[in-house]
Amino acid sequence: MGIRDEGMENLDEVVLSLHRDKMLDLEHRWVNALQQLNDDDLNWRPNDLSNSIANLVVHIAGNFRQRFVSGIGGEPDNRDRNEEFNTRQRFTKQELVNILTEHFAIVHRSMLSMTSQMLNQVYNIQGRDVSGLDVIFGVATHVSEHLGQVLFIAKLRLGEEYQIQVLPHERK
Repeated sequence: MGIRDEGMENLDEVVLSLHRDKMLDLEHRWVNALQQLNDDDLNWRPNDLSNSIANLVVHIAGNFRQRFVSGIGGEPDNRDRNEEFNTRQRFTKQELVNILTEHFAIVHRSMLSMTSQMLNQVYNIQGRDVSGLDVIFGVATHVSEHLGQVLFIAKLRLGEEYQIQVLPHERK
């Protein structure tokens, strides 16, 4: 029996389904955090070496395009990753929510069309050969890490006004 038996394709479907659900949850949590903040909060940075939430949204959008549109989709990669972090462009809340939801939609569409074969296929992204499985796990991890930064900034800016999106713990 080879490494790819009949049960493995079912496992691929489970992985894809779990990833789709995870990305929907992450999108909801990102948007919920952004909706609680005002334009000043979204463009605030603790210091010149740190990112604002606006930078993180632009960065995640670039990452999604590079991974799904260019990497898996085969379109040219014209991402300027450094500019994502270096921009000091001021964004409104609505602009950031639009950027975020448009780019999560790219991921959702890609995930709906992804097959077992695509999970095992090798793609060249940022000069590295990675499988489709590497891409989806890497994206989920990456967007989760930056969500943590967004939530931290939101809690710093809003204090007790911040509305927790998961089961809150009891305060003593």
